[in-house]
Amino acid sequence: MRVNSFSQERATIEEYITSNFDTFVTPIKFDNVDFLIKGGVTVTDATRESVWVRFTIQNDDNVNTIIGNKRSRISGAVQASIFVREREGTVLLRKVADEIYELLANRSVNGIEFNTSVLTPLPAQDGWYQLVLTTDYYWDKCPA
Repeated sequence: MRVNSFSQERATIEEYITSNFDTFVTPIKFDNVDFLIKGGVTVTDATRESVWVRFTIQNDDNVNTIIGNKRSRISGAVQASIFVREREGTVLLRKVADEIYELLANRSVNGIEFNTSVLTPLPAQDGWYQLVLTTDYYWDKCPA
């Protein structure tokens, strides 16, 4: 089924990540929740984990693809904020970033076309160091 709404977009991306990323090894979290998903169960205390990932799904733009056409091209990005304890180095962070890159970059999932990814380091905060892997994507909203 091709994505044709914002709710389908979010559900498709979250389901794809949850089904294809090994949460037993690296717990994950999505927008606006207070828990991590670790192997199908929820974990409320991230401080007990050595590494974890927060996925944020963000829309960027919406444009008509052809003048006079009612089809819209929706663009966005999946940001994977990968956290490891401060002063633990970056080997594990970059290993997880590679796994997420392979999962998302240049893939097509139910009409969502993912592009390549960019990795950005951020300063340590509250005892956690993080890298953010941003993968742009787009999908076409067709008239009903």
